[in-house]
Amino acid sequence: MTRRPPDDALVADLKTRTTCDARAYVVRERVGEGGLARVHACEPSSSTVVDDGSSAHRRFGAPLVMKRARVDSARVASRVAAEIDALRRIADVTTDARRRWMLPTFVDAFVARDDDDDDDDASPSSFVACVVSRRHGDGATLASLLDVARAAAGTGAPLGLPELQARHLASQLALALDALHRVAAIVHGDVKPENALVDRAHRIQLCDFDLATSTSRPAVADAEDDLAEENDEDEYLYAFCGTAEYLAPETIAGAPRSAARDWWALAITMYELVHGKTPFASSRGNDEVTMRRVRTARIDWPDPPGVSDACRGVISAMLRRQPSTSGGGEWDVSARLCGERGLEDLKRASFFRGVDWDRVGLDPPASTKGWVVLPQDG
Repeated sequence: MTRRPPDDALVADLKTRTTCDARAYVVRERVGEGGLARVHACEPSSSTVVDDGSSAHRRFGAPLVMKRARVDSARVASRVAAEIDALRRIADVTTDARRRWMLPTFVDAFVARDDDDDDDDASPSSFVACVVSRRHGDGATLASLLDVARAAAGTGAPLGLPELQARHLASQLALALDALHRVAAIVHGDVKPENALVDRAHRIQLCDFDLATSTSRPAVADAEDDLAEENDEDEYLYAFCGTAEYLAPETIAGAPRSAARDWWALAITMYELVHGKTPFASSRGNDEVTMRRVRTARIDWPDPPGVSDACRGVISAMLRRQPSTSGGGEWDVSARLCGERGLEDLKRASFFRGVDWDRVGLDPPASTKGWVVLPQDG
């Protein structure tokens, strides 16, 4: 498929989001790479030291990383703009200290010409760098943690994490999603283990917002409110994008993208945390087969399940697929746990009984005996 290069208007639009230039930061070692951008550790140059002598690193109290995306297509330009907008939105409205640690903090963004480009002006081969402050600068993710668990598992042993560890991590992801939906009015759009940073103290931070959607009003209804109308384009984005095995069935069917999609993806992630694999993925990695299984297949529970009834119950309820009474291949997300009320539903689930929602992620777990840990080098 031929890429459509970004036109001048798209590049100009990206430049309106810049807050500094390339000289403001010194790029260090690479700590990660995804389909859109490379991630490097970075440090403020002397030009970013403020009058009180503190650097951006000290002011934000966490490592800085720089995401560098080469803008060689209109699709990349759009996704970079979406991520910058989402991060700035989070910074503007998320003031709760606990939730702020579970989400990255926008610091700066700039457009610069590619290192191999001789043109002095920003061009289609320019790159955009987005600098964020995040707790986990080494790039370890829940996917990294699952790799450790799989490597340590013996023949016939569980490939996932202990149930209490999975609950602890999922609780933090749920709080981060609640902050996005209810406070920042953002749908993440790509919740999965690769997009959740984790440190050796079992603390989580959600990352990678290039598929995020900003909305004009909170995307999750309060307990007393009805959901917003699904045809309100300020609330939802019609988009078919993301990783096949984490997509909600209504997204695959072409329904508007809403907060319910993030909660479905959290349930898939919870299943993966305890079982080491996702429930609907094709054994051959065929996305078309995976998406058909998401819409029609039963949840692939191991036999024996290897988890408590409470764990199995909450995941099953979050992955409930009930056709809408209106027909037309639509799905009734209101029949699904967290489909309408998000975190409020999760708090009532027996699996999460005992979670201190005000302190999880701030206080260390009471016991981590038997938990999977990252190696010392991250």
